Amino acid sequence: MNVRNLIEHYANDTQLHVPVRKIRDHIIQKLDIKDRIQFVGVEIDVEVLRAFLHQYKEKEINGSALRPMACADIYYDHRQPIDWQRLVCCKELLHLMDPAEYKTKTPEHVKKQIERIALPPGMEPIRTDGMRVWGDKLADLQAIALLFPMEARRVLMSKVDQIGPENIARVAKLPEKYVRWVMSPQWDEMYPTILLLP
Repeated sequence: MNVRNLIEHYANDTQLHVPVRKIRDHIIQKLDIKDRIQFVGVEIDVEVLRAFLHQYKEKEINGSALRPMACADIYYDHRQPIDWQRLVCCKELLHLMDPAEYKTKTPEHVKKQIERIALPPGMEPIRTDGMRVWGDKLADLQAIALLFPMEARRVLMSKVDQIGPENIARVAKLPEKYVRWVMSPQWDEMYPTILLLP
């Protein structure tokens, strides 16, 4: 299963909000890429980074034998609003499925990537960013597509003027700026492209 399959798995849901823990449990049970994934609320500078993923191996005592476990901890700033917590934790879950070339392996690479991701919009060096940084930006779109299923969008489209995007955002527990985008005609054009992303 890849990110596209995961998005399509939830695409027919009509109920908002999709719980991030439900997505995590699905990844553990169906994808067989991690044995344990934990969400860890900490205090980090959200102006630089809203969340990050730490992957590691651990040994678990299983009876009289040691069993290797693939683990991941998703650290997020617990002070940010719940809508942002959900978005950034989902995005980090999707990074578990990143191709090998998107992953950082040393502290120096992590620092360099954070510096590039944290640049304000319009300041990113588009031609020199590389796939790691672009992969992070594309994960935003994929996380929104996962957390706001297309069928739920279809049901709400006829009511958006009566309900208002701010109320839809409250129910979806997602940042309003992203919900406005999902409820716009541009999302119809963007969604098929999101499904083609690695």
